[in-house]
Amino acid sequence: MLPATINHQVERIERFQSLQAGYYWRATKPILHEGIDEGMVLLIESIRWVDDKPHTIILRPHPEKIGKSTYLEMPQEDGSVRRTYFGYGKHKFLVNDFLDAFEFEPDHQHIRGIELQNVQNRITDIQNELLDAQKDPSLLNDFVEEGLRQWESEQNPQTTTSTESATEFETASLPAVQSQGLITLGPGAVADAINSGITIESIASLKQAASQQHQIATIKSKWIQSKTTEIADTIKAMTPFYEEQAAAELAKT
Repeated sequence: MLPATINHQVERIERFQSLQAGYYWRATKPILHEGIDEGMVLLIESIRWVDDKPHTIILRPHPEKIGKSTYLEMPQEDGSVRRTYFGYGKHKFLVNDFLDAFEFEPDHQHIRGIELQNVQNRITDIQNELLDAQKDPSLLNDFVEEGLRQWESEQNPQTTTSTESATEFETASLPAVQSQGLITLGPGAVADAINSGITIESIASLKQAASQQHQIATIKSKWIQSKTTEIADTIKAMTPFYEEQAAAELAKT
């Protein structure tokens, strides 16, 4: 029994020695009312003392959550679930509650390094999507097809127009769209139409085809813009990780 007692005492000493601002602790269980997942590693940003004893532990929210807000689902005794609005500002725990739900995490630098690398990998993946789409425009077929369906629905709300052939949209060498009732626009298409004789119907078809080409370009532009915005937002997601490093150093002082 003596070794077990000694180990228990050593464990308690280690836990209290690391109970200092600037150190990281891991959640040993989910804490629903604070939006903390089991295994989440958080920084002790400050400790409030009462009568020379630690009273309240204040944790900095995880870099991926800090400053954000969400709705937490809280199970009730009657089996129902209550949704509660929650903002990630500071996590506050009484000492005993904190020690019951967290354990000291000495390997926090490695953990944060992996989490930050995951964010950087997301940026690389989005950049690769953009590059791949430039090399092979057909990768956007599904996105353009959906956009054309919506556009044609708005143009002709009373009719349903097939866009299956419209998905064979322009490439670098052939800017053409073939859709139901449309004249295909390609190199020399307008000149050929003029030489073969222009009719009211052919002019209307040319206008419609040109309008569709413009819509395809607009859809592509929106896709590219969405990806660049996604990259910018993901880059911003890296900032809280570096801010946390500064906060940890400040907390230790």
